[in-house]
Amino acid sequence: LNWKAAAALGLPPKSDAIYQRSPSVTAIGVDGRPLLLPIISQQLTFAGNAQVDKASGVMTGFDSPPSEWKPWDIVQLAVGGIPAF
Repeated sequence: LNWKAAAALGLPPKSDAIYQRSPSVTAIGVDGRPLLLPIISQQLTFAGNAQVDKASGVMTGFDSPPSEWKPWDIVQLAVGGIPAF
């Protein structure tokens, strides 16, 4: 998960001490050099269709999940400056 996606999920910024205390994994960048990626536990959830204000065109939220929705288990996400290729 790159830092922009982490911010979109509401995770703490790159400078947050939580990443210093968390375990990490090593990945290999497109340049062949190792990347140290901290791991954070996160519960992902349902996101329904986007709700958009008709007058302004601004997204205001998402539809609520169905009544039978059961949250997913917590997963571990590696976060970092992953290069796009």
